[in-house]
Amino acid sequence: MPRVLIPEALRGPTRGQAELSLPGTTVGAVLTTLHTRYPDFGEMILSQQGALQRFVSLYVNGELLPHGALEHPLSDDDELEVVGALSGG
Repeated sequence: MPRVLIPEALRGPTRGQAELSLPGTTVGAVLTTLHTRYPDFGEMILSQQGALQRFVSLYVNGELLPHGALEHPLSDDDELEVVGALSGG
């Protein structure tokens, strides 16, 4: 199963877990599973229509995906990192 890396700032809804192994053959399928298992986390990264929130970036094996590339294929040894934009001044 692909591994999902959760940054520290977003770990509250995953009960502090930094890494999750979730089934899915696309980024969207993995994020849907993540939303199902951790609804509060899913709401932070996906809109009600299932689109990626604009402040969220996704990396597969360290490479930034184009925003909204939910159909990007994943294999069992892939690593998906979810990164929320930081704000500040």
